[in-house]
Amino acid sequence: GQLHPFPDFNVNKKCRDYGTFIDWQRKKQITDVKRYEEVRKPHDHVPWKMSQKFHDLFHTGLKGGSNEEVLN
Repeated sequence: GQLHPFPDFNVNKKCRDYGTFIDWQRKKQITDVKRYEEVRKPHDHVPWKMSQKFHDLFHTGLKGGSNEEVLN
């Protein structure tokens, strides 16, 4: 399963000031890899079950909304 947080850059936006974006990225980038590796999702986290349309689109071979898609 996915143990660490993972950024989702699939956002439909355009950077208007690329320099500001780069400055922000440099300030926020992960520099302490050990600390990052220790981050875990909360024990009471309930995973979002994806729709059948999602599984069809990405050819996961799983059924939408089923428990088999939940990774532990």
